[in-house]
Amino acid sequence: RQLRAHLRSQHNDRPFYAGNVLDSLSKTSVRVIEAAQAAMRDSFCGQISTTHLLLGLLAPPENSAVTTLRAAGVDIEAFKDAARAMLTSDGQIATPQKKFAPTVKRAIERAKDESIKNGFTSISPAHLLVALLPRPASVAEKFSYGAAQDPLEKFWANWPVDAILHHYNSLQERERELIEIPILDATERTKKIVERGYQEMLAHSGSRISTAHLLLGILKEEDTVAIELLQGAGCDIALLQSSAEDLAFQEPSQQIPAREYTEGAKRAMRDANLMAYVQGFKFIDSSQVLTGLMAPSEGEDSVAHLWTQQQAVAVFDAVRSVSIRPESVETRPQSLDDALRNRIIKCALFNIGVGFLCMATIASNSNGEPAGQAVTFFSMYYGLTTGVGAAISFLRKGPALLKATWCSFFFGFLSGLLLAGILRIGQ
Repeated sequence: RQLRAHLRSQHNDRPFYAGNVLDSLSKTSVRVIEAAQAAMRDSFCGQISTTHLLLGLLAPPENSAVTTLRAAGVDIEAFKDAARAMLTSDGQIATPQKKFAPTVKRAIERAKDESIKNGFTSISPAHLLVALLPRPASVAEKFSYGAAQDPLEKFWANWPVDAILHHYNSLQERERELIEIPILDATERTKKIVERGYQEMLAHSGSRISTAHLLLGILKEEDTVAIELLQGAGCDIALLQSSAEDLAFQEPSQQIPAREYTEGAKRAMRDANLMAYVQGFKFIDSSQVLTGLMAPSEGEDSVAHLWTQQQAVAVFDAVRSVSIRPESVETRPQSLDDALRNRIIKCALFNIGVGFLCMATIASNSNGEPAGQAVTFFSMYYGLTTGVGAAISFLRKGPALLKATWCSFFFGFLSGLLLAGILRIGQ
């Protein structure tokens, strides 16, 4: 027993993170530790506890841990107030060096295990969050960090732990899918948009590039496919720009702003990269950045509420239709009309094919006047489909989609009448 106590004291006295776990923390997680140390000083404690670490996760800027909590339906402000209520002085004197309670050391070791299990090379705030959730300590953990109960375990009784774990696992699964996707380069126009987003951040006294800054970069760059998509979906560009300007202001930065992104902007750029990769393109363009910004998000840093669901669906449908997986970037269409040309031809050919089948069926099974029945059938069939196409076009309010839908049904309508006329002449 004395030997075990001696070994445990030696283990707890050695410098924590010396060249191992500290190097595994992501940049965002390092800021979390700094925020936890600040919370420790504010509560007149001498070492960082699990409550301090939890408050560090909740400190701005928003990170993946806060995103997970929001997705689980947690009220962040109420959650933060409840965590602050758990703070008590530990009677120790604070030092410039970071000192960690044994329960915090155990939590960060668990976070390290989580990152390895999920295939990541660094510890994210989400890994730290799930490591703070209550779970029985293993024999090895009891030996290394003691058997004392973490006071934070009682705190979790009032919060949806199962929902947090569910959304954490969903987030990890999504992140794992993105690991295997190569990072694509951007077109020159997209690079200008990102650069303009950085300039917008500086103009609005920001410290990091947000989704609002990226959206302003898109809206202020003229003659892009993204602008055409928004106009085609019925979005008011001037109103969008005004709303984005209001969202773009952040707390004034005390340091020289770096080219860093908020969590929402990172997610948007990852989604843009994923969209370009799935479509088979070698470069990310403005339309894919736009779809990344339009995707719904649970976090505060989101501009998805600036458009209606119908407008977002119209833009997503139009962007997906450009998925032609070209052999080289030179074959990529330069405009939305150019991209939809193939879609128009395919729709027209489909209508012609259906016309052939229907006409052949009627001609082979009819008695008496197959030609007359065929003409009647085609008039009803193509009249109905043309009407449906017109309704869809007007609902979507998109000039390019309007032309695509009308042209496809119009080509099919003309081909049907032509074939019916030829059959009638033959009779």
